[in-house]
Amino acid sequence: MAKGKNLQPLQESEYLALAEFRYQLRRFLRFMEDEVRDVGLNPQQWQLVLAVKGLPRGQTPTISRLAERMQLNHNSMVELVDRCEEHGLVRRTRLDSDRRQVVLSIMPEGEAPAASSGQRVSSGTAQCRSGAG
Repeated sequence: MAKGKNLQPLQESEYLALAEFRYQLRRFLRFMEDEVRDVGLNPQQWQLVLAVKGLPRGQTPTISRLAERMQLNHNSMVELVDRCEEHGLVRRTRLDSDRRQVVLSIMPEGEAPAASSGQRVSSGTAQCRSGAG
């Protein structure tokens, strides 16, 4: 978006829509955070597992790609991967074709809590969409 060019003040309805969107988004995120904590993961660990599992087909789960998907800087992503690897949730491997590229895969220890929390979060999204809660 161009900065400072032809910016129009928002209408009241636009402020209301933005506020509602932010509220519903935060509500879902809070729900998700609580659910994943209940299965023993911290929210960032879950988000990394979700980013790997939910990567579109044909995309390789590299540190750089996942950092972009999670909107983290590269160093923060490396630290998160370090912590997840220490807990046995993910594994790093180098590509044979380019040894500079590190690819992540989910370990069995990451699959079980991911599946459990994923089912709980999935069922909770309907709750958030309906406004119940």
